[in-house]
Amino acid sequence: MKKITKIIIILTFLFVILFSSITFADPLDGTDPLNITQSSTSFTLNSTINQ
Repeated sequence: MKKITKIIIILTFLFVILFSSITFADPLDGTDPLNITQSSTSFTLNSTINQ
């Protein structure tokens, strides 16, 4: 069970990085990619801890 959770965390983290790089490749977008990546990562960690 812990192995599955670890895989889910890694996949989610990679997806967040990929999603951020795709979304924020547009120079017209004024939002900061780091803030969104950090909030997504902390959200993932929180949901994993609460399980």
